Amino acid sequence: MAEQEEQTPQTDPEAQAQAEDAQAEDAGEAPAGEEATAPEENGDLDVAEEGAGVVAEQAAVDEEVLEADEESRNLRNERVGVVVSDKMEKTIIVRIERSKKHPMYKKYLKRSARKMTHDENGEAGEGDTVRIMETRPISKRKRWRLVDILERAA
Repeated sequence: MAEQEEQTPQTDPEAQAQAEDAQAEDAGEAPAGEEATAPEENGDLDVAEEGAGVVAEQAAVDEEVLEADEESRNLRNERVGVVVSDKMEKTIIVRIERSKKHPMYKKYLKRSARKMTHDENGEAGEGDTVRIMETRPISKRKRWRLVDILERAA
């Protein structure tokens, strides 16, 4: 048995070098054949520079978030319709028409929706063509607000 212990399998030099590199990495040392880098004398400056970089990066991210908020506000639904009623105070009813293709007969059908719309200044009158925008709930059924009047009724 003593003879078997003395006979160890011979490995090629590349495999031995890889094994030594792996052991050195585990120990936190530089691999063989490479110079270990000495820590810099001005380590505090590097930390300060890294901190400044992080702060600048966070500021850039904050600006992107603000721009995204502004863009998402502009992505609200807008519709164009005709004022049907203006008899309430600060509220108008707008009829929005759209065409829908029948699934079987392929003919276009007119569909309309009536939206209660907030008109703060009471500017719109019956028959006006207006642009409205979706907004937060203002009352039980009012979820739209007047953006502008496109065309006045004759």
